[in-house]
Amino acid sequence: MLTSFYSANPVCSASRAALMTGCYPRRVLEKKTVLFPRDNVGLHPEETTIADVLKTKGYATACVGKWHLGHHPEFLPTAQGFDSYFGIPYSNDMSHPAGAKRPAYGKWDLHWSKPDKSTDWKTPLIENEKILEHPVDQRTITRRYTDRAISFIESNKQNPFFLYLAHSMPHVPLYLPDELYNPDPKRAYISVIEHIDAEVGRRLDPRLVTHETGNSGIRGQSVAIAESDPVLDRRALRSDRAHDRQERQIEADDSIFRVVDDPGDLIGRQPRIDGVQHASTAANPVVQLEMSIAVPGQSRYPLAAAYTQ
Repeated sequence: MLTSFYSANPVCSASRAALMTGCYPRRVLEKKTVLFPRDNVGLHPEETTIADVLKTKGYATACVGKWHLGHHPEFLPTAQGFDSYFGIPYSNDMSHPAGAKRPAYGKWDLHWSKPDKSTDWKTPLIENEKILEHPVDQRTITRRYTDRAISFIESNKQNPFFLYLAHSMPHVPLYLPDELYNPDPKRAYISVIEHIDAEVGRRLDPRLVTHETGNSGIRGQSVAIAESDPVLDRRALRSDRAHDRQERQIEADDSIFRVVDDPGDLIGRQPRIDGVQHASTAANPVVQLEMSIAVPGQSRYPLAAAYTQ
């Protein structure tokens, strides 16, 4: 039963720690909110993740994309309940090894004008516990995530499966396949989002992931949840006023949305809660907007929830 959602933190590692465990980040990730290549800590393997729980129910589990809960083998997805992992272990602006020279940070229009320089970031691509490619060509990474996700679905479509896919983009730096590249920097985010959207469509295309299980196929037996990325206002990051930065962080953390695609009405078959039917169809997905309040130095608390169909 899906009754409510909210992000427990507006930044990389802490938000993922909450998503994986259902706990406040400080309970499971010490005091770190963003892990870096120099860090030797991560999500402790003894924590119970959603993948751990689903494996006990017979689910095949896979993590594809950005992990950012520790890049050492003892912290990677394969130590956290996932059968396999394919992705960049932290943000795509981070380099391996720690301290490796990387391009000038913040010059995003400049980096967009040099699409063939994506490997200058020296970012690794990992498969399970080993570096598969270093540096990874970031122009192809969104599409390769989709390819790996579809391969996992096809391999497990006769059985229950759980796929956690976290795209590295639109975190900066931004890159696209050569045939989709538009040199106008004002089109950078638009083009990257359009590419991600098209790749999501590939994963949900019934022609690619349907098999004979009655009349509904795999789409009728699956729930797909798309979640937004909480993004800080970069103007606040450049502010000299700590209070202004805190206000902007709260503002960024307040407006997080999820879109639920449930063509088989799996959620809708569950009992109603407080008279609200948490269900959707492919043509009419449930859009859930959660509002919450952040208290400096304290945990976050839900403030309100709105559901529209």
